Amino acid sequence: MLMRGGRLTNKATRAELCVALGLKQSAAGAAMEGSFVRNVVGAHAGGWRWWDSGEVTEELVPALTRTVRQAIGRAAAIEPEMRRVDPDPASWYEWLLVNFSTVWDSVWLPKASSSR
Repeated sequence: MLMRGGRLTNKATRAELCVALGLKQSAAGAAMEGSFVRNVVGAHAGGWRWWDSGEVTEELVPALTRTVRQAIGRAAAIEPEMRRVDPDPASWYEWLLVNFSTVWDSVWLPKASSSR
């Protein structure tokens, strides 16, 4: 959403995402640590003490839970500013002319006829 809204690029780190959402530095730290644990420890557990994973994540999991809840809340709060489709247009005819491809891509089920 933030990339489509022009606020971030696909090169943004988890910490930059947290900053863009207006989260505290502690949330950015938790996001970075969670990403590290997922990518390094979780993906390549053989090089780590996987049997001690509870010790590694004991404080991280509650911090990540808070961070995710805050991120979703902030994203939901700023979504209307970046909304690409007007939910209450003055003219539905003009709205459909502009947004037809979005509606088509969203609701068309190409395999629906073959599943009968």
